[in-house]
Amino acid sequence: MFPVPFRDDPLETKEVVLGLGIGDSFKAYPTDVLQREMVINDVVGGTGVVVAGSGSSQVARVYLSDERKFNPLVDGNSPTDVLATIADSNGGLWSVRERSLVSEADSALELARVSAHMAFWFGWFQFHRDTELYGGGE
Repeated sequence: MFPVPFRDDPLETKEVVLGLGIGDSFKAYPTDVLQREMVINDVVGGTGVVVAGSGSSQVARVYLSDERKFNPLVDGNSPTDVLATIADSNGGLWSVRERSLVSEADSALELARVSAHMAFWFGWFQFHRDTELYGGGE
């Protein structure tokens, strides 16, 4: 429909990804991987993040992890279809909220949300050709 001067073959042109940029580092997470893994612990631009996704939609949010590791719970999704609660590696429960992850043990303990957005792969790649592509289970 419109020209795409730069292409990259690992994904189909119109595959949807969650695009994240921290500093000069960029990473893309394919939505099928987000749906399969639902919680991804990662490092982008030297900053630890956790991606909370959904098993049934393309909705996802990214938060600072503060060096914590997180896992999904089997309690289902919130009304926005993102996981409602995730657990850290010490068994602590965290509520997935719009602006932050909030510790259920201490509501004063929050991990801030990181700006990210959904995009077609071809669009993300046009602006971030040096992006790293998350392949799953890294």
